Amino acid sequence: MKQLNKIIVALGTNIDQKKNALTAEAMMKTIFKDSYVSKHMWTKPVNMKSSEKFLNFIIFAKTQYGLTQLTKAFKQLEKKCGRTKYDESRGIIKIDIDILQYGDKIFHEEDWNRDYVKELMLEDPYKSEEETITREKQHTDEVKTEGLN
Repeated sequence: MKQLNKIIVALGTNIDQKKNALTAEAMMKTIFKDSYVSKHMWTKPVNMKSSEKFLNFIIFAKTQYGLTQLTKAFKQLEKKCGRTKYDESRGIIKIDIDILQYGDKIFHEEDWNRDYVKELMLEDPYKSEEETITREKQHTDEVKTEGLN
């Protein structure tokens, strides 16, 4: 049996948000039989033409699939959900799927600094106790710092 790698995937949508989020979640569950889906959070768009709010969530899973295989599968899933370059150019994102972590590799480092990602990461069922303490301390320190501004 292949080694299982931890994967953390961020998903977001800014059009027909609830419908698209649930559709993407169902499709992801066909890829990851044993996964944990975080709560869904509303966020304001960042550097987007559209002013529509995003509905974001994270999926935590263990997988035997390779990174390249998953990246291709997620791009196909985005297309199945109706994502097009034309819509993107207008700020419409039917679904965005980003791998934040695969095994020990970290991706989309700027996303890790977003408040909603930090909050949803606290739901990670696979995190070690040491990671939990570090993340919670970091989150607490940032909240204290934000209060000083």
